Amino acid sequence: MSTLFHYTTLPTFLAIIQNRSVRFCELSKSNDKAEGRFISESLQSLMTHMKIPDYIQASVSHILERLINIYSYYGFCMTSEGDDLGQWRAYADNGRGVAIGFDLDKLVECAKESPLSISTKVSQVRYGMEEILSLVDDLLETLRRIDVAQNRDFWSDPEALFRSDTQDAKALTFTIQTFSQNCYDIKNQSFLMEKETWITQETTFTASSFLKFFSRQNRIVPYYDVKINPDCLNCIVAGPELDISPHDISRVLSSWDASLISTKVYRSVSSVRI
Repeated sequence: MSTLFHYTTLPTFLAIIQNRSVRFCELSKSNDKAEGRFISESLQSLMTHMKIPDYIQASVSHILERLINIYSYYGFCMTSEGDDLGQWRAYADNGRGVAIGFDLDKLVECAKESPLSISTKVSQVRYGMEEILSLVDDLLETLRRIDVAQNRDFWSDPEALFRSDTQDAKALTFTIQTFSQNCYDIKNQSFLMEKETWITQETTFTASSFLKFFSRQNRIVPYYDVKINPDCLNCIVAGPELDISPHDISRVLSSWDASLISTKVYRSVSSVRI
C-alpha cells in the first residue's frame, strides 16, 4: 500500500469529503504557467546548442506545440511528502489547509471508472535537463536522417508538414508525438523537492458532456469529477496554521462513512511564518 499526499485548502478538503470525489483538472490550465512546457523549452535550447538549422527548429517546435495542444491531459497531483513546509505554503493556504493521504492503488481503481479510463497513467515526475537528454536520441536521429534525405523545402511549411501523410513527415510527427507524451512527466529541477506523482488521463476531445468548469484567476479550467471510495483515504495531516482539532476532522470524515472515524489524523510539525 502506497500513501501519497494531496495538499489542499480547508474548503476544498470539505468539498472532497462531502462530494465523495476529486477533481481531475486540465493540466495546461495549472496554476503553474510552465506546466507541460519544460520539454519544449528544453528541446529548443538543445537544438540551438547543437546548431540544428533554424528552419528545422521552427518546424519541430511548431509540430510539438500542436501535439501538446491537441492532446489534453487531465490529472490529479500528489506527493510522497506528507508534511513539507514549501507545499503547505504553496498549495494549502499557507498552512491553513490539510494534506490528504490517499491510497494510490485504490485511487487509481476509482480513476479507471471515469469516462477517460482507458488512458489512465501513473507517473512519478522526473526533474531536470538530464531527463530530457535521456529521451531525445530518437528524435535527433530522425531529424538527421530526414535532413539528409530531403531538401530545405521539406521544412518550409510546418503546418502542411504536420498534416502530410508522406513517409518522412509521418515518421517525424510520430517521433515528436512520442517525445511529447512526456510533457507532464518531466519538470524543471527547481521543483525537485515536491516529489510529485500524477494520475493522468488523456483525451483529444475539446468538449464533452462530462466536463465541468471553474475559474482560476483569469482562466477557465475544465475538469471532471472522479468518484472515490472511503477506503481511498489512509490519513489526514492538519496544516501547521489550521486552528481546528483532530476531532473536528474525524467528525467530517465519519459523516461520509462510519469506518472513517478510525482514520489517523496527524498535526503538522512544521512552523509557518506569515
